[in-house]
Amino acid sequence: MTLDAIGPDLRLAEGPIVSFYGFAYPTRMVIARLPDGGAALPFVRPTIAAR
Repeated sequence: MTLDAIGPDLRLAEGPIVSFYGFAYPTRMVIARLPDGGAALPFVRPTIAAR
């Protein structure tokens, strides 16, 4: 996975294509550099479908 610059403080990470219920979905993530030099990373929590 590589990080592509899409703005001065934004990077885009392209992930693999995953299959979900027979449909192909691309995965990607955006990372933002904060003014203090830190990074804002997304938090993804797995969910369980209601039955």
